[in-house]
Amino acid sequence: MTKDTRVAAKKDNLAEEFLRYLAIERNASPRTLKAYRQALGAFRGQNQKPWKQCTPDDFRDYLFAIMKRGQARSYVRLQFSALRAFYKFLADRKKLRIDPVRQLQLPKVEKKLPLVLTRQQIEELLSAPLRVAKQRAAPEWMPLRDVAVMELFYSSGLRRGRCRSLHRVRARFWKRPQRARLPGWRTRAGGSPKISLRGECAFRSALH
Repeated sequence: MTKDTRVAAKKDNLAEEFLRYLAIERNASPRTLKAYRQALGAFRGQNQKPWKQCTPDDFRDYLFAIMKRGQARSYVRLQFSALRAFYKFLADRKKLRIDPVRQLQLPKVEKKLPLVLTRQQIEELLSAPLRVAKQRAAPEWMPLRDVAVMELFYSSGLRRGRCRSLHRVRARFWKRPQRARLPGWRTRAGGSPKISLRGECAFRSALH
């Protein structure tokens, strides 16, 4: 067995011990183990030094190389997350004195703007209950109620569970003879109802 082969075996032993530690003591998922194994192997494919002899410059060169290949920043951060966890393991369990990855500056993850609906799409969404054919047995006020629920859901950011609990609203709130004219309602120019601040407060108080 050559010296390089013996070094490779030793390096593999450290990596395998780390992966066993993740699986047994940290209860890591198979997906995490696979990602960390691939990350350690990817660095090994470029740098053949023993783990304990690697320097910060080795990891800077590796970072530069994968960035030059055009890898996504999320991928880069995942690779170094595995390497940092590995070197923390070496510091804790193998008494490694210097962590060469600890102070390495990584590129920040790109921040993407969220996709939002256009104003026209919002109008169409909120007025959808008024355009759906109502069943003959359904109360006349039901489409207006559905619009109110959707407007409240959209504008207030209520969680789905809270919005679903609207069926617990007191019966007198919905079953009055004037139920088609809920408090605080006004009408847009196109005939689509819109709930005012008063009406929204009434719905909020009905939830509690």
